[in-house]
Amino acid sequence: MVAFSNTAGGKIFIGVRNDGSVLGLSGTDIDRLNQLVSNSASQNVRPAVNPLTENVPHPNGTVMMLTIAEGVSKPYMDKNGAIWVKNGSDKRRATSREEIQRLFQQAGLVHADETPVAGLSVGDVDIPYFEAFFEQQFGERLAQPAATTVADQHEPDEPGAVECRGQSAVCQSAAVLTACLHRQGGGFCQQ
Repeated sequence: MVAFSNTAGGKIFIGVRNDGSVLGLSGTDIDRLNQLVSNSASQNVRPAVNPLTENVPHPNGTVMMLTIAEGVSKPYMDKNGAIWVKNGSDKRRATSREEIQRLFQQAGLVHADETPVAGLSVGDVDIPYFEAFFEQQFGERLAQPAATTVADQHEPDEPGAVECRGQSAVCQSAAVLTACLHRQGGGFCQQ
């Protein structure tokens, strides 16, 4: 359930063997499995998920189809704090920092424009280049007096990080700004 929630969702068929043959479930099995699924989804998955179950009749017995939607509160973890993702028909533990960071980004918990860039400071900003980028991206010139500009920024304690004091489009474009600092070749940086 954790792996499905962290990836694109999916279905689990209970009462079907790996070779596709239907074993089927009894009414007692269905009752016991519904309780087990409900308990697992709420007690063994963090944050809890709400899988949907559907009982599909078959001549050999009932098949329980468990549907787990793609989660919106990623990353989901098991009761031990492990993060799992689907990899084809298997699941695997997510271990790389980048993969875990992508899960946080998908949930809207980490934003590229709030991530410090090591080794850069406000002095590294190419102001004319950023002004041209801003005009192309937003269809308007950068209003120096009304917007929070790079000159209004201050350097935080962490090297390479740039923080905004105001809520302007310039501040919201900090990721693009840092990406444009040391551009190579022509064209504008892409978000």
